[in-house]
Amino acid sequence: MPSIFMLVFAVCSFFIRVIPSATTSTPLPTRDGDEEVMNTVLAVAATKPAQQDTSTAKKMLFIAIFSLGPSWQANKPAHEQAYFNEHSANLKKLRAEKKILVGARYSDKGLIIIAAANEQEARAMVEHDPMVANKVFNLELHQFTPFYKGCIDPQ
Repeated sequence: MPSIFMLVFAVCSFFIRVIPSATTSTPLPTRDGDEEVMNTVLAVAATKPAQQDTSTAKKMLFIAIFSLGPSWQANKPAHEQAYFNEHSANLKKLRAEKKILVGARYSDKGLIIIAAANEQEARAMVEHDPMVANKVFNLELHQFTPFYKGCIDPQ
C-alpha cells in the first residue's frame, strides 16, 4: 500500500495538472500511471477505517504475591533454587506479552501486577509457574484496583 506521503503527493500533482486544464482550452500533458494513481487514491479514501480490535477489551488488574513455600531451601539464594530459571522464563514471557505491569521484591516476597480479562485468566498465568506448582513459592492472588491515577492506571 502506498504511504500517506505518496498519496498526498499524487493527489496534489494530479490536481495541479487537472484544475488549470478545466479553466483553459489547452489540456495539460499527463504522465503514464496518473489514472492508476488517482484510482488508488480514491480507493484508499473510500475505504472504511479499520474496526477497533475488541479483543483488547478492558482488563482487570490482579496482584500476585509470591512468598517462600515449603520446598524453598533456606541455605540457597533465589537464583540457585529449584525451577528458578523456568520461573524467570515464565515472567519474561508474560512481560513480552504485556501482561505484567509491575514486578518487585520486598522483604522475602515478590509481587507482580498483571492485567487479565478475569480472575481465572490471571490465576492460570501464575498457578502454573514452575516455582508455584512445585511449592517453592506460595501464591496469593487478589484483584487490584488503583484509586489514584498515576503510574498504574486501570486498564
